[in-house]
Amino acid sequence: MSHNFALYVVVLAAGRGSRLQGRPKPLRLLGGRPLVRHAVDLAIMAAIRPIVVTKPNDKRIRAALPQGVPIIENPNDAHGMGMSIACAATHLADKAKALILLPCDMPFVLPSTLAALARKADQSEEWVRAPYFASQRGLPVFFGRNHFRCLMALTKDRGASDCLERARKNNRLSRLNINDPGVLFDIDDRQTLARARRIWKRRQVTLPPAKLYA
Repeated sequence: MSHNFALYVVVLAAGRGSRLQGRPKPLRLLGGRPLVRHAVDLAIMAAIRPIVVTKPNDKRIRAALPQGVPIIENPNDAHGMGMSIACAATHLADKAKALILLPCDMPFVLPSTLAALARKADQSEEWVRAPYFASQRGLPVFFGRNHFRCLMALTKDRGASDCLERARKNNRLSRLNINDPGVLFDIDDRQTLARARRIWKRRQVTLPPAKLYA
């Protein structure tokens, strides 16, 4: 990894994906790879450390990851994304100066978007940085260390919206206008999964060769 300060991409992969039914969402395949692997590869391509939040003892997700990628097990995974974010922020509180929250169901985010969010991250502990495409706020989102306490207090399935709103009110939300429609596309149900597969096929995406995390 090229960053010499403590920045992590937190891949949120503890969700059950009940609207998809059957196989858990992080393990749904796109272009022959699980969604969670796409998210981790995205972080690696952007030269940022990935760390993955999973359900306890999720051997299938562990097996889907490159060797050496760290995992945080969320014991309260049934209580929603907010608990996964809180678990990650607590784990990284004494390790990271910043983190980027990346749900595992956003396979079309560009590596350049992660790199842009991470720019000057070592000087951005008091900032939240969000990507905007076509005037709409998307994901992933950068949180400097000063916002970890808010993330650690999250509960249930509200995600980090409360912390984003608090940052906005305190004039600590930075808007990153970016030419990446992938920040607005998430796989939420069978219909969006089918659409993602059509997009992938139409783009004739070539996957990079598998490589180890270092």
